[in-house]
Amino acid sequence: MYYKKVNKASKKEMVDFLENHFRYNTMNSWNCSTSYANCVKVWCLDLPKELEDKFWELQNIKYDEFYMYDIPDMISDFRHKYGYDVGFNGRSSGYLVMYEMQFTGNGKYGIYPGRSIDMNEDFNDKEEWSLYRLKERVELVQAFDKLCDDIRNALIEYLKTHEFIDEEYTEVKTRKIAK
Repeated sequence: MYYKKVNKASKKEMVDFLENHFRYNTMNSWNCSTSYANCVKVWCLDLPKELEDKFWELQNIKYDEFYMYDIPDMISDFRHKYGYDVGFNGRSSGYLVMYEMQFTGNGKYGIYPGRSIDMNEDFNDKEEWSLYRLKERVELVQAFDKLCDDIRNALIEYLKTHEFIDEEYTEVKTRKIAK
């Protein structure tokens, strides 16, 4: 769904892919920094109607259970393999955004949410962007897109394999009476 094949022998195709990839804010719109992103709002996921309905049922019951299903491990694997982080952004966390990592000391890295990645970049600058470097960047963004596909597929698998049962909880009140 998100992943797109790119002819890495064609500079034009690689530049077009990077320049036209969807982007979203890395913090808020006021900081004017964007990065590679994908919309993961339910209406963008192209789910069959019965799974979309089930998703909304999930939203009302236990959203955190799905989030803990596989997503943290997928993002952690991406982070370790590529050195970039991925996080949910937007008022309703409806966008997955790729973030640059920064060294925070003591051998640890953290997310650098305010920094843009390739915003206003001139990929046609031959001194800055060799064919090799362009190919590396395309492969990174394709890996990000594949991660977004994998997260979507995990959601679909979760919806197919889990049932949601409405549970009604009642509070029992007891009163002690002295005799």
